[in-house]
Amino acid sequence: MDEFRPFSIQPMLVLTGGMLGKKSLTLPVETIEGIPMLKLCKKDRQLAAAVGQSKKVQPSSSKHAQYKFFSNCDVFQHMQTMRNDVVDQHIKTNKISSDPFAECDASAVTITQENRARLFAETHVPQLVSVTFPSFTTPEGKRVDETTIKMLSSPKKNVLPSMECSSVSMDWFHWACQYSWTQAPEASRKRKLCEEAQDMLDIPEHVKVADLDAKKVVLSVMYKTNGKWKRRQLRVDRTMYETEAELKDAIHKTANKLLEARNEADPQGDGDNESSGQSGEDE
Repeated sequence: MDEFRPFSIQPMLVLTGGMLGKKSLTLPVETIEGIPMLKLCKKDRQLAAAVGQSKKVQPSSSKHAQYKFFSNCDVFQHMQTMRNDVVDQHIKTNKISSDPFAECDASAVTITQENRARLFAETHVPQLVSVTFPSFTTPEGKRVDETTIKMLSSPKKNVLPSMECSSVSMDWFHWACQYSWTQAPEASRKRKLCEEAQDMLDIPEHVKVADLDAKKVVLSVMYKTNGKWKRRQLRVDRTMYETEAELKDAIHKTANKLLEARNEADPQGDGDNESSGQSGEDE
């Protein structure tokens, strides 16, 4: 007969929606300050299925299908880095403010692997820290706004991230899994260039500069047809025009073609894709 051991209670959350269809998912969570916290791990097959990151593979040496979870997904490392940055900033700010004789700013505080745990305790880093993730756009065109998520702090940098388990955080995590965070700086730079070109070239409403470089300018328009959003793009070859005036004229003519196509397909003018929050299919 087994020896009696004290009971332990494990809080659980029931998750629905996402990529689960009509199914539901029960996840173990830890409640901190009244907030359910979910530990994120690439090996969590249930979490992977919920956010559409479980892929079936058929190895040539086996008759049984196997699955890969969160392949080519770098959001875990990104969340870990963002959490560590918030903790470091708290340590630096509070280390300076607690020293009345300090004559330097927060950037002068040095945090090392050896002293981080001591500084973590001395500056009373809270258990939960608020981490703000910038807006981004997935490869499919889904725009995700800036989102602030509570995360579990840690004196060690290599600890797996744990985030609050809420509908907002889970929705964000689903889309964040589809975004390449390692390429984010370059993508952000190109997006800024496109926005600047949008204003400089005086592009008509509903037409967007989707891409540009030294050789081309790509214009894009979204419209609804048969209940589905569609994206149409046209390219202007910059090398064909000798002056900026000629190039700008060609871009305006191309933009007008896209507007005509949009108005023909969507006479009601339901609005562009960004305002609807939907993703579109390329024509």
